[in-house]
Amino acid sequence: MNVQTIKSETQGHLESYTNLDSQAAERLVDALCDAAQAELLGMVSGGEPYPSSMSDLRALRLRYMCQAAERLLTTQEVAVLFRTTDGGADTLLTRMEVLYPAAVVKYLAALVATSGRWKEAGQPGAFRYLIDFEQLGAWQHAISMLRQAGCTEIRGVRAKLTVEPPRTIKTDGTKHDTRKEILGLPDSAKRP
Repeated sequence: MNVQTIKSETQGHLESYTNLDSQAAERLVDALCDAAQAELLGMVSGGEPYPSSMSDLRALRLRYMCQAAERLLTTQEVAVLFRTTDGGADTLLTRMEVLYPAAVVKYLAALVATSGRWKEAGQPGAFRYLIDFEQLGAWQHAISMLRQAGCTEIRGVRAKLTVEPPRTIKTDGTKHDTRKEILGLPDSAKRP
């Protein structure tokens, strides 16, 4: 078995079936190799609990992959890597997020900040933000971040992956901009 040949074939596969360019696909293949090594060593050393079901094993593998890639993988990438549908990939991402929240929270927050697109909505004096996401995990984590910050007036539509929080929330007597300070969405992510 020639590992370099397998890596090259995997890179080509990722380039063909995801939106990754050559360099990004190569980085992901390197991350996959690091993840496989960490998973194997963790299992042998007893450093990780042994998953009791196939879905838990896949969630653990995905966690290793995300940690090695230092980002949350996209639905499309997960679907290709695990040979499943987009719906199956979303389910696997959600399972990983539930089982290993501390391991992936920083990747989820980064995904929220980089993938959210916003515009102002509502009436003058009662403006809200309307924020769209491309990934279910980003949408779910945005709602979680808002709730943790004390925002209770959140409208979310899962089918459209939109969130509509108020523009500001008050905590400890201070007003906080939900888009900037809570979700980390930049001005450049504004939709026309």
